[in-house]
Amino acid sequence: MLPEASVNLVFNLGSSFSSLEGKVIQNGFHSKQNFCFLSGLHTQPIVSVSSSFSYEIAVEMHPIAVQALFGIPCNEFENTVIDGESILSDLDKVEDKLRGPDTFMEKAEWLENYLCAMIHETNELHIAMKMNSAIFKMHSNLLSGLNVDMQDHTGYSRMHNHRLSTQWLGMSPMKYLQLQQFIKSLDDLHFTQRLSADIASSNGFYDQAHFNRIFRKYTDMTPKQYRDKKPELVGQLYAADETLEISLDQRQL
Repeated sequence: MLPEASVNLVFNLGSSFSSLEGKVIQNGFHSKQNFCFLSGLHTQPIVSVSSSFSYEIAVEMHPIAVQALFGIPCNEFENTVIDGESILSDLDKVEDKLRGPDTFMEKAEWLENYLCAMIHETNELHIAMKMNSAIFKMHSNLLSGLNVDMQDHTGYSRMHNHRLSTQWLGMSPMKYLQLQQFIKSLDDLHFTQRLSADIASSNGFYDQAHFNRIFRKYTDMTPKQYRDKKPELVGQLYAADETLEISLDQRQL
């Protein structure tokens, strides 16, 4: 599983992953035994192996959600997995609901409302959302060859931008911008037949060598190696000799 700009709150409804190599495990968490875990923003490949049928409901969330929902800086969860009991005080109630007889959509609606009710409305949350919008503007400017200085988009000092971005997005503005470049280029590799040099140019990389270096940084492989494997799902690679059956309700709420 290659890096993505999201965090995932996962609820195991059956036997689950027997390992999550590539993630730091906190608080004695065991992915095969625990009903719920939070998989934080990851910037390196994760090797997830399941030995049997697996069924989960996974809520894909923006990195801002870690601070907004749980009051914990997002950067504390980079490449980390933490047990749900550490962040949800009434996990038994959630488990009863998700294991109950309701349809998936009924469970999804309940879970959406449950999580939205947890959001801590603060001035900094709105500032973080403004910063996230600014980074997407920076990405657009980068593709157009324009200035990508965060200070021009937020009006805050470099130090203040860095603190807010690290707290809410998990990394500095420029690193988060680079992650967005990687994700867009990964989509281009997966869904198009464009040449790597063309993908590099259209995503704001200096040249193909720069693109290859950044792609390898996040994936431990070259763009060509990714294309040669061509998985069914973007960024989720499986070895040819593995037998893996996964049923995953991972619809964005």
